[in-house]
Amino acid sequence: MDWNKRKYNKKEIEAIIDLYSNGEPIYKIAKRFNCTHNSLKQLLIDLDMFVLGKNSNKKEFTIIEKELIKKFYLNDKMGLERIGKIFNISKDPIQRILKELGILRKCFKNRKKINLTKEQQKLIPYLYWNDNKSANDIAKLMNLTESFVSGFLAKTCGRRSKEVAVSLAKKGVKLQQETKEKIRKKCLEYSIKNPKQIIYGTCKIYNINGLQCQGSYEKFYIEYLINNNKILPSNSESIETPYGLYYPDFTFSNKLIEIKSDYTYDVLKGNRPYRSGGKINMIQYKKIKWVNENIKPIQIIIVDKRNNKLIKKSL
Repeated sequence: MDWNKRKYNKKEIEAIIDLYSNGEPIYKIAKRFNCTHNSLKQLLIDLDMFVLGKNSNKKEFTIIEKELIKKFYLNDKMGLERIGKIFNISKDPIQRILKELGILRKCFKNRKKINLTKEQQKLIPYLYWNDNKSANDIAKLMNLTESFVSGFLAKTCGRRSKEVAVSLAKKGVKLQQETKEKIRKKCLEYSIKNPKQIIYGTCKIYNINGLQCQGSYEKFYIEYLINNNKILPSNSESIETPYGLYYPDFTFSNKLIEIKSDYTYDVLKGNRPYRSGGKINMIQYKKIKWVNENIKPIQIIIVDKRNNKLIKKSL
């Protein structure tokens, strides 16, 4: 018999037969004997022992076993794989039971989509930039996962540079003058070698007349409307598009508002690359165009602080 070039001695074959007969999955046996799944399967076929679909049969759990799984998961905070090892099975049947019991945690193994409220969408950047909270801190405060918070920040308002993160981690620790000088020299050397690299600062959130404004340009826009006795917009919810979530700056009953500077408008249109990375990225423009055509018209406003005016632009 040719078993895919893998040779098994008598003791190995006896052990494999014993494990397989007692319900051990093929992939686990293969791992134990350091062989491939296909090689082991072929051995069982040649021994006339292989049963098609044997490992796909669902394990039936007793009421006591289900209660134990519930206890391990909720009270002992065990993961699915660890619980599976206790019952000598994979994590998939454990996940199935937890789903049936309706206690599988959201946003983890069941991959359910997280829909943030408007307040949560504003609170996450505020905690991150204004209160200097880490993604992990925010996740614990808001009962979310750290990976979700990190992804949300990356897509919306950006992440802190490594230098700033290290600085915050060392907050309250006094550095020696010699160490400060070394850091200053290293930063200077880095800026000379990487002139296009920009280290972003915090994006401050302002509360103007009950409206949350992310950054000074949104603040200028709302204050301009107030000073000129114009109707004020509202903060907007996120909008799902084929290209990802779009976050309008403000909304009126008949249109959405997107606040830009001359530079960010050129970047949006693809006329200039991003300073960070030096590449042109049209994803934001595609989001805005899709929303403009399918949801509600979008008005792009260029803020000209020097001349104290707003300029309307088209898509």
